[in-house]
Amino acid sequence: LIKKKATTKRLKPEINIDVKMDRIGGKILEMKNIKKSFGELNILNGFDYTFKKGERIGILGKNGVGKSTLVEIMLGLRTAGKVDIKVCGVPCDIWMKNNQNKKSLGCLLQFSEFPSMIKVHEVINLHKVLYKKASSSIYQTLNIAELLDKKYSILSRGQKQRVDLYFALSHRPKIAFLDEPTTGLDANYCNVLNNIFNEFKKEKKHLIVQISQKSEELRVTDWVLWLK
Repeated sequence: LIKKKATTKRLKPEINIDVKMDRIGGKILEMKNIKKSFGELNILNGFDYTFKKGERIGILGKNGVGKSTLVEIMLGLRTAGKVDIKVCGVPCDIWMKNNQNKKSLGCLLQFSEFPSMIKVHEVINLHKVLYKKASSSIYQTLNIAELLDKKYSILSRGQKQRVDLYFALSHRPKIAFLDEPTTGLDANYCNVLNNIFNEFKKEKKHLIVQISQKSEELRVTDWVLWLK
């Protein structure tokens, strides 16, 4: 068991990292001394961690400890003062200036918004325009074809999640950040998603970072970062 200092609302929590396997691959994302506060409330207080290719990392913790905030900082969607983040050995602010680099990211946030009248086939076409490539196997396994003529806004929670997962993963990103990826999915599609992750893992060139609350999700991750 490895322990590293993390943050807290009121205390100084720890990150407990359960090691299930030897770490593999090269460094792909390095974060050092990440701090974030909202007013007098400290959310992250010196987070340090190095992520490697081929890994599937779970982030666990109670509401309000900074899980989503950490992922948003990783994506550059939220500032955190002076931070030391490197992607593939390059400072994050420099790396992010290259649009091709941005296309190697995938993300699933808690909420996605599209125009109210947009149909699923238009969302799929938008993905093609942005990323110039898409995985036919992910399209098929998530059964996107049956949703194409429906408006995104009227889809069920599980159907929206399938479309959002397609948007996050179909270009086979080097780094995927996923906030509770199985939300709304039935058991069948949870298994489908896990198979997709296993395909990524076999290639040993992707990093999957997922916020999870479900024990069945955490059991199949390589490492678990527990924010307390």
